[in-house]
Formats: sequence, structure tokens, C-alpha cells
Amino acid sequence: MKLEKAINALNQKFPGCDAASTQEFNGRDVDGIWFKNSEQYCLKDGLPMFDRYYWEDTFGTHPDIEKALNKLGFYSEAYDSGTLMAYRQ
Repeated sequence: MKLEKAINALNQKFPGCDAASTQEFNGRDVDGIWFKNSEQYCLKDGLPMFDRYYWEDTFGTHPDIEKALNKLGFYSEAYDSGTLMAYRQ
């Protein structure tokens, strides 16, 4: 799946997560996804989308986000303690 299609699918499924290309984050990495609101966005269940201490089984990523990423051929990865990225599997 093309990166742009994956980003659009995530933004539709999770309004407010503000997914964008990692190139927008660092100017060079062109094949990953950056979640601009990873520190602030909460899913419909009221839980955070990314919390290194809350979601231990998925390394900090809300299980619904991780499942959607995996379905699109991506996996989540923390850039730092408050920034969530996703890369191709």
C-alpha cells in the first residue's frame, strides 16, 4: 500500500491522530508515518493513543492503533518518550 493511502486510512479511522509522513517530521525519512498528536490524542475509549507506560504489550501504542497499522503493513515504533512513528513491516 502506498504511504499516502495508509496515512489517509489512519486519519479517517482515527480522526485527530494527525498522521503525516515522517519526512514532514525530519525532512529526510520518506517511507514512515509520524503521528503529530501522539502525546495528546485520545481514542473514543478515552485512553491515550501512545503511552510508553500504559500499553506495555504493544510497546506504548494503543492496541487499536497497532492493529490498524499491522493491517496496513506497518508497525509502530517510539521515536522518543512522546513521539510515535510507524514503519513498514
